[in-house]
Amino acid sequence: MVELTLPKADLTSNTGTWIALSAKSGLYDREAETLKLMGDVNLFHDSGYELSTTVANLNLAQGTAEGDLPITGHGPSGTIKGTGFKIIGQGKKMIITGKSKLIIYPTSKDP
Repeated sequence: MVELTLPKADLTSNTGTWIALSAKSGLYDREAETLKLMGDVNLFHDSGYELSTTVANLNLAQGTAEGDLPITGHGPSGTIKGTGFKIIGQGKKMIITGKSKLIIYPTSKDP
């Protein structure tokens, strides 16, 4: 295990999407290829979305991330809050778990 202080990382998937991560601390398991981020965890997706939580567990080999503590997020389409999250398919799909609230911004249309 490797203890990390103020970790920051840019991860690129096989499909070319990327996620930038930051936190106050982390634990990296080289053999299992897992990363646990703790304290002010921020995840930025290249599609313009940002998520914030206090703990996130990443499986780098499988391209997944999850957490079971409250999460907030925002992006071009709106805002979201939930009691947890899962990111699967190397960032292709995000699931907000538990009691959730989604606000979708209306799009403007020319007459």
